[in-house]
Amino acid sequence: MVNRLIGCAIALLSLGAGLLVHGRQPTTIAIQTRQTATIPTTAIDGNFDTQGIFHPVITKDRLGYPYLSDAKLSPGEVLPVGLDQICIHGYSKTVRHTTGEMKHQVYEEYGVQSHQRGEMEVDHLVNLSLGGADTLANLWAQPADVNLGGYSAGFKEKDALELVLLRKVCDRSLDLQTAQRAIATDWIRAYGKYIGNLPEYPTHRGSSWAD
Repeated sequence: MVNRLIGCAIALLSLGAGLLVHGRQPTTIAIQTRQTATIPTTAIDGNFDTQGIFHPVITKDRLGYPYLSDAKLSPGEVLPVGLDQICIHGYSKTVRHTTGEMKHQVYEEYGVQSHQRGEMEVDHLVNLSLGGADTLANLWAQPADVNLGGYSAGFKEKDALELVLLRKVCDRSLDLQTAQRAIATDWIRAYGKYIGNLPEYPTHRGSSWAD
């Protein structure tokens, strides 16, 4: 907890100038409560509903890391921005300031002592392009290669969801706050709601995705 407080202070100092210039202070998202398994497992259990969407019971990947964020460590934070800002191409580059120290702290708090390049990444829970803040409360360690009952649920799939949500928000078919809350609460369920079934897990997947 002390490390997180120190890290937050450092992060806020590095971000403060940019945020204050634009009058933007991050706001923590009050996400819905969800049950998270604490025992690592090599298999992911769950059930398919009548629409064919998989609802997991175990929330760990094959290495024992969660493929959903820890709500206590990463509740999600957003900036007070609107469609006139986030729907402009290149917006996310103006608010991206993640440092190596921040990434190191996130890996440490999620129990990732070491990993091969492409196995994990420090991800923005609410993506920057959707108004997410570049703060520790909005960062988590996401595994790349997750076999969720025969379906892929890694960061490539979350990236696809982020694009769909942004497109829906910018064409005004989805409210921005609704999209932010959906991806912060449980991105797997949000994928099922806004896209459909996750893609089938391939028999062989390389590790070319870099963090």
